[in-house]
Amino acid sequence: MMSLKNYKQAQEFLAGTQRAAQDAEQIVRAEAEKLANCGQIYPIKTIENGHQVTRYIGDSAATFQQFTLPGRKFTIDNPRRGGGK
Repeated sequence: MMSLKNYKQAQEFLAGTQRAAQDAEQIVRAEAEKLANCGQIYPIKTIENGHQVTRYIGDSAATFQQFTLPGRKFTIDNPRRGGGK
């Protein structure tokens, strides 16, 4: 049987461990948000169920940036509305 003192110590240890896990999750989320608009994509490799899994975080627009055309500007010359220039 566990004494009351040991039970309280175990509860305090568990609460501290839960706070540490929450702090770590907040740090990871903050880093992910920081990377979301950085213009690059970073691979994150993990092992899940014995398999290596690669996930990418970062700016999703960076993936297709090299394939996008630059924006074009134009004016319409309409004499009935003042020429457009």
